Amino acid sequence: MDAIQITGAADKFHRVEDFAEVIRGCAFDRDLLSGRQIHDWVSQSQLRSDRFLLNLLIDMYGKCGCVESARSIFDKMEPPNAFSWSTMISAYAQNGHFDAAKSLFDMAPEKPPVLWNNMISLFVQSGDLDAAKKIFEEMPDANQVSWNSIVTGLAKAGHLEDAVSYFERIPEKSLVSCNALIQAFGENGFLEKAKGLFDGIAHKNVVSWNLMVQAYAQNGHLESAKSLFEKIPHPDTVSFNVMLAAYSQSNDSVSVKRIFDSMPERNIVSWNIMLDALASNGNLDGAWKLYSKMPRHNLVTWNSMLAGYICCRWLEDARNLFAQMPLTSIVSWTTCIAGYSQNGYPEGAVRMFKRLPEVNILSCNAAIGAYSQLGDVVAAKCVFLEMPCHTLGTWNALLQVYCQCEHLDLAKKVFHQMPLWDGHGLEIMLQSLVKNGKFEESMDLFLKVEYPDVVFWTSFLTAYTQCGHMIEAENIFQDIPVKNIITYTAMLQGYARAGNLEGAKTIFKNMPEHDLKVWSLMIGAYAQAWQMREARIIFKSMRERDIHSWSMIIVALISNNFEEEALHLCNQMPEYTISSMSSILQAFSSKGSIEEAQCVYDKMAIKNNVICSTAMLQAYSKAGNICQAKRVFDNIPWLDTISWSTMVASFAQNWELDATREAFHNMPERNLVAWNALMVAYSQAGSLEQAGKIFAWMPERDDVSWSTYIVAASSSFGNAIELLHAMVLLGFAPDRGTFLAVLGSPRSIEESRRQFLSMALDFGLQASIRHYCCILGALARSGRRDFAMELLESMPFWPDSVAKRSLLI
Repeated sequence: MDAIQITGAADKFHRVEDFAEVIRGCAFDRDLLSGRQIHDWVSQSQLRSDRFLLNLLIDMYGKCGCVESARSIFDKMEPPNAFSWSTMISAYAQNGHFDAAKSLFDMAPEKPPVLWNNMISLFVQSGDLDAAKKIFEEMPDANQVSWNSIVTGLAKAGHLEDAVSYFERIPEKSLVSCNALIQAFGENGFLEKAKGLFDGIAHKNVVSWNLMVQAYAQNGHLESAKSLFEKIPHPDTVSFNVMLAAYSQSNDSVSVKRIFDSMPERNIVSWNIMLDALASNGNLDGAWKLYSKMPRHNLVTWNSMLAGYICCRWLEDARNLFAQMPLTSIVSWTTCIAGYSQNGYPEGAVRMFKRLPEVNILSCNAAIGAYSQLGDVVAAKCVFLEMPCHTLGTWNALLQVYCQCEHLDLAKKVFHQMPLWDGHGLEIMLQSLVKNGKFEESMDLFLKVEYPDVVFWTSFLTAYTQCGHMIEAENIFQDIPVKNIITYTAMLQGYARAGNLEGAKTIFKNMPEHDLKVWSLMIGAYAQAWQMREARIIFKSMRERDIHSWSMIIVALISNNFEEEALHLCNQMPEYTISSMSSILQAFSSKGSIEEAQCVYDKMAIKNNVICSTAMLQAYSKAGNICQAKRVFDNIPWLDTISWSTMVASFAQNWELDATREAFHNMPERNLVAWNALMVAYSQAGSLEQAGKIFAWMPERDDVSWSTYIVAASSSFGNAIELLHAMVLLGFAPDRGTFLAVLGSPRSIEESRRQFLSMALDFGLQASIRHYCCILGALARSGRRDFAMELLESMPFWPDSVAKRSLLI
């Protein structure tokens, strides 16, 4: 219900039904602005005390995230009925105010079944399943809704054995309870059980069919979902929406459009899914065209466009859109906060969080993620402690902070304090343990999971594949009792990342079905092994191709020196997104193919987008064409921190000290990349003292900062080794460039030899011929030419002129 549709229409509302219809519309659309207007009209009418309308207003305010207004109405009702109590409790629960909901439940003078059922759902949402079971067992009369609530809640939390136990106790198993368990089995990856229950239902309704299709889609079995969808006797709009959402989540925009175009009728959900698919893939032109065709818009529509702008890093446009939105909700605010954080602008996320009129669980979770990116563990913990309640997502967000900031002991403490674990939380903890070499501890942790389902197994497997421990991953994969396409994909991705083509081929061959992601992974695996003939065959044999598969084959061709063929395929792409074009531009740039990159960039309708323009800026910078890089930079409509820092780094890489300094000082906000680039610029210009001052002034430092300063210090101050020791003690990791500076600084041969050995033994870095030249020079200077000749003949490189000259020092 758009605000403009009801403006000036107060005189048209006389009956309860008239008001009820528009209040429900405002609640459905989360239209708080229009809802407040309707509330004012109700207050001025003779129906101001009508409990039915007041209950609808409580529900509307709850769904719009305004619990204070809902409670204000509730407190003035004389007296509230059972539905009033239930609606107010639901308003608290759906906005994360679980303590307030429980307190209100205890105050209720009478507790009909609907109130008990709300409390069961509340405790399920908060993750307190023991309390949910206790409430259920205390109920004087459990009805069908009660049974469905407890079964669904236990199943969603992964307690499927308990869920099945309660299901079997149901006196009369209705279609609703069967559908609830099908949904739960699907959400937890038990497809065979879901299919068995589905097949056993004698008289299925369209909801049963939709849930089974959704179960396949959620677990990555898109072909099975599609096949079952085509068998639905009478598919409804929800059936089509399920398939739309499935293809959208797999980034298959071609299939999304095909399903959307084939729909006999569409609702606002259908339009919004299609809009979100276009916007989230960076196709904002297509999204705006679809938006103009939509019969109506709601808050979800606006939020999808907002998320699309943020995804494309059009942050200024996102800010303008947010300011122009006729209505906003906590979801709108959270979309901005999470978007800023995920797109490298955590400072903006934090500022927006502090402006938030009313926080909820999702906004707090997003803020915790932003503080995590800033490395501010204390602030993240403060947000966590100030929250009235914590969901699994909140616990996982805090866990991610500690793992990301290398506080493993604190992460383990938080993990063991969590009320229950899900697949995502387990994956975060396991991955951190594996990354830190705690293999036995990771195995012990997994064994503590009482009923590991396919989600938990896949999380355990992914922790090893992402850290490159493929031997252990193979053993885990063999032990998984029930595998789905996500499990196979995790293993295939691990092999592809490790460059194990044979392993990837074996997994691909044994998979029960292949989705678009799997086909694209195989293209990448063949390309990485320089087998472009097979990569082309895979691409040509795909029955359907999405944007990702097109960009994957194009990038593969560029990487394997088939730039002309890649450019030809670029011209054939049916559509493109900002991310796909950015990856193609970066690929051409890395090969030095500046003309091809320019050709692709010139044909883009969205070339002034900050992401693609930054990629083109990098291409010109690598080619040494700083004038063109500056021209691209000047044409970007809104510059973000990444584009600014890229320009600063480009000036520094091209020995433009004055330009580097000017660009750095003009930056609205500075990041580590910019600080490091400025230090490099001063170092290259011989202003080593100024480089040292920049290092001292930096608000934070990373591995690059230390390595850059050590390189600068080695040629002037001679204290490279002392700085290396300080760097390591503070937890930073040196790279091969750092050791070049250390080995090149004037020190004793014993110290040089010690650092040379430490490079491989302590840090796992392989010495290059330049490192050997440093040792050869040190040996020659100390008069040990016989040792130098022996090293020259035994080093794993063919001696070049530089190595031979090192002996003449």
